[in-house]
Amino acid sequence: MNVALKGLRQATDVQADIVNAQGAVVGTARGRANAQDTLIQLKTTVSKPLLWTSETPNMYRVNVAMQAGGQNLYQTSERFGFRTIEIRRGKGVYVNGKQVKFKGINRHSWWPETGRTLNDSIHLMDVQLMKEMNMNAVRMSHYPPDAKFLDLCDSLGLYVLDELAGWQKAYSTPAGAKLVQEMVQKDVNHPSIIFWSNGNEGGHNKELDDDYGQHDLSNRPVIHAHHRPGNQHNGIDCNHYENYYSSQKILADSLIYMPTEFLHAQDDGGAAVGLHDFWELHWASQRSAGAFYGPWWMKASCARISAISST
Repeated sequence: MNVALKGLRQATDVQADIVNAQGAVVGTARGRANAQDTLIQLKTTVSKPLLWTSETPNMYRVNVAMQAGGQNLYQTSERFGFRTIEIRRGKGVYVNGKQVKFKGINRHSWWPETGRTLNDSIHLMDVQLMKEMNMNAVRMSHYPPDAKFLDLCDSLGLYVLDELAGWQKAYSTPAGAKLVQEMVQKDVNHPSIIFWSNGNEGGHNKELDDDYGQHDLSNRPVIHAHHRPGNQHNGIDCNHYENYYSSQKILADSLIYMPTEFLHAQDDGGAAVGLHDFWELHWASQRSAGAFYGPWWMKASCARISAISST
């Protein structure tokens, strides 16, 4: 783990204890920071950890303490989980060595009565509803979410696409680099996050693609959520709003196809009436990583329009 430090004036011992759900310490890492250090890296090995997946959201806690001169200077605690993510070109996405197909939805941080100001109960209601609908994934369209929402995805089990903002317009490299750093440092310990999404629908500054790994020790894959053919990245095509027959052709390619928006009733026809056929197509294809249904993010605004119409 990377331990970020600030304001050290003397040599300081740093210890990280990994604690399981039963409160037992299963691993300890120690290091020593010198005055003026801003970052040190701690390492240890945990034997046979319980792995995190959407179906088995096993969580651990790491307690980090700093000491100098026999006195405790500072302590903090973070939750995290153990899991691996692998893109096998032409074969799919694998979590802990097993292929996963994402039954996903797009979510905006929005509610009719409160606008973009949400609370913990709204976050919980959304995650519970997604789980009740047999979904296993959610895309943060089109900006990083509140930390509480990610906490719920960790503990209840939802795979997350965490997305840098930028809809059809990419950030400049100086501005984007700062935003990527802040986004990754804020969200990096959440095991639910499977992909970093570098912008949406053409808002991709490709010079930022390698920035994510600079701040993420697990080096999660980076994708481009886009709505135009030919913008594949990291072996995954996320092209939006293909119809059933064009989806068949894409799934016959050597890439992995994972539309991060589909069945929007825009170009792919019929909105959710085609969901069964589309899902069976993706489920039967080796090269499919699943898909993310589009209109969830419209639910709140549609509800608001309906309420206005009724008055």
